[in-house]
Amino acid sequence: MRVGRGGQAHFAARTVCAAAKLGLADQLTFGPQSAAELAGPMHVHAPSLHRLMRTLASIGILTERTEQRFALTDLGEALKTGAAGTRA
Repeated sequence: MRVGRGGQAHFAARTVCAAAKLGLADQLTFGPQSAAELAGPMHVHAPSLHRLMRTLASIGILTERTEQRFALTDLGEALKTGAAGTRA
């Protein structure tokens, strides 16, 4: 199945929204972590979180480091609570 640009944008927006609702950026404030490390404290399913984080890496919100650990990019920093330009 092929997804058009509108579908890709919608998918990206929904993915970023899910990350924001989970507070994922706040969890990565102190450095790279794996989905396995975050799943317990976040009360989420580790394999599903890993897939979300890989998707976020593919759109430039996160970067994947060694040992399946992820870190925020400059763009991802904007998802943190209280980031400049946000209402939170």
